Amino acid sequence: MSGLFRTFLRQAEQISGSATYDDALTVSGAETYLAKSLEKDLNYLRSQVKAIIGEDNWYDALDTTLSDAAIFSAAAQTFTGMDSASDNSPSYSSQEYITDGEDLEEAIGALDLQVKANEDGYTALTLDKVCDVGATTDQAIVSTGSGSSFASLLDTGNLDVWGDITVDGDILVEGTVDGVDVAGFASAAQTFTGMDSASDSTPSYTSQVYVTNSDSLETAIGKLDAAITLADVVKEIERLSAQVNSGSAHAVPGSHSHAAGDGSTMDVYLNGQLLQSNTGTELRDYLESASDQVKFTFDVPTNSYLTYLIRS
Repeated sequence: MSGLFRTFLRQAEQISGSATYDDALTVSGAETYLAKSLEKDLNYLRSQVKAIIGEDNWYDALDTTLSDAAIFSAAAQTFTGMDSASDNSPSYSSQEYITDGEDLEEAIGALDLQVKANEDGYTALTLDKVCDVGATTDQAIVSTGSGSSFASLLDTGNLDVWGDITVDGDILVEGTVDGVDVAGFASAAQTFTGMDSASDSTPSYTSQVYVTNSDSLETAIGKLDAAITLADVVKEIERLSAQVNSGSAHAVPGSHSHAAGDGSTMDVYLNGQLLQSNTGTELRDYLESASDQVKFTFDVPTNSYLTYLIRS
């Protein structure tokens, strides 16, 4: 008689399913469970599946598939400028005000603060106070209790201020001036970065002066950082040794040329007071008659101080 034996049990049809099932077992230690049975094995597998899919029951349909997660990961990388799914250190093309390694949130905050500081510094600029009483500089002004005398102005191109520059009581310059859960993460990341959906890989910016809609957040931040340094302002100051008559052409000192027009590329101050440029046919304080000269609509007296802020 051979070693084979016959059976009348048809396994595919006659082995029933689990009499009861449990998909809330503690999976830890399942491999050492003593009372082993097919039903117990299946219950451990059910519990493990439930934990993996994150649903209420092991047999529930999936809200998010692995394919969805892959699509979101690719879109998020392109949207933010990540080199790969494990890239956790942005590398910026310019580091004037930010540094490599700062995350996007930190970098945007630093740029926002710098833009505000630049704006405040420019709009509040006056000549109300150049130096404290008793202070002296080689380049510009000697101030005493009874008055001021003036030396050669800006011989070195720099203004040394011994003390604070203040505007209306506020200090403008101090000291001396001389040089996880996939679904949860997807929702949070979309809101945090401004993505329209999990597959949105192209940012759409409300302004495109320095950035374009195809730039990732990382690229856009680098462009903005570099653009801040391009907004240079050249400052020239002169003390008039003779009166400038109304309507006479007066050369801007320093051989600086600018786009003559309505004052959009140059501001002129008279003894700290901002003057208004002519616009069209309106007669105001002065006319930009050429790229390197102005004509005043009034006589400017001797010993007056004219300050020119020329933007590149």
